[in-house]
Amino acid sequence: MKIMLKDYVLTVNGKAAERSVRKAYELKSVLYSKSWLSKHKDTPLYYMYRNVAPFKPLSKNGIRYDITVIRPLMLGSEFNKTLGHYHQIAEHGLTYPELYEVLDGNALYLLQKTLHDKTEVILINARKGEKVIIPPNYGHITINLGRKDLVMANLVSDRFESDYKPVIKMRGGAVYVLRGNTIAANKSYGDIDLKIRYKPGEYTFESKGSILDSFLNDPKKFGFLNKPSLLLH
Repeated sequence: MKIMLKDYVLTVNGKAAERSVRKAYELKSVLYSKSWLSKHKDTPLYYMYRNVAPFKPLSKNGIRYDITVIRPLMLGSEFNKTLGHYHQIAEHGLTYPELYEVLDGNALYLLQKTLHDKTEVILINARKGEKVIIPPNYGHITINLGRKDLVMANLVSDRFESDYKPVIKMRGGAVYVLRGNTIAANKSYGDIDLKIRYKPGEYTFESKGSILDSFLNDPKKFGFLNKPSLLLH
């Protein structure tokens, strides 16, 4: 499969893939600086290309391969980011996990989970070639820390749908990441336990090649995407 990206048009084997564009006004409720939005409401922030790999092993196993491109912008004093979402329950009170691979750029994954009015926040920095697992029961936001496009691929269950409402209700993630890598707490949350990972560490997924090639070589290794309880063993 030949994938090319030019001027935010993604082609797969020479055919343009369908895309969704997230514009600035759609993040109005989750921005640190609302004043920035007044002159930039129609600015494209990131592009989403869903289910771009037409391979039977993916569909047979209920898995989707997506690509997301986040532009290198500052949203006022805040780094460009995704809206953020949670996943629904897959089994035994565990939500669907997700697996990301940085294809190019500098990503910061913000993972968060609230329990008894205390929110655990994990910030994981990942660069080209690194893979990060979003574990069950964590909401997440992706932030582009670099000066060029952040290009990511992900594998996720095709049964899952993004739930944006909890993030919108709380006016964004539990922290905002600002210029100079300053971390500002979101006052909508209670106590925050902040942990910073400069490398994926325990959230790393080990594979010799890309996540797509690894999946095609051994789909069973990715069974946790539909059965998150497998991550607990």
